[in-house]
Amino acid sequence: MNIMKDNANLSEKLKDIEHQNTLLEGETDTIGEYIALYQSQRKALRLQFQQKDSFINKLLNERSTMQSHITRLQQLITDLPCVDETNDDTVRTRSDSVSSNISTMSIMSTTKDEMLEIIGKLKLKKEAIVVGGPVYSGAHGPIRDV
Repeated sequence: MNIMKDNANLSEKLKDIEHQNTLLEGETDTIGEYIALYQSQRKALRLQFQQKDSFINKLLNERSTMQSHITRLQQLITDLPCVDETNDDTVRTRSDSVSSNISTMSIMSTTKDEMLEIIGKLKLKKEAIVVGGPVYSGAHGPIRDV
């Protein structure tokens, strides 16, 4: 009779251990799924950070380019010849005046063309930034990638 009780107890313990084993296997699978999910989320975040870094670098390059264009425009504006339309006390001959005006007009025309070209480039850069690509959410709202 003792052997039958021991056998029944051992069978009961075996069932309990098998049940606990089944539960632990389920938890192990769940943990594995969480690990896979965590790794995929980390990969997605890493990619998003790389895209943001790339976007920031692109913006810095664009800013540098625009700054150089603006500096060039300021230089062109500063270098524009001043045309004094008031009568001064110096006497010029008509040919000196005409020659001087043609030279001034030529410089102004070249400067104007260069200024318009730079302004056109600045407009294109502005439009490219406004149109944009993928949107990232930043601390100050959405950020668009160009």
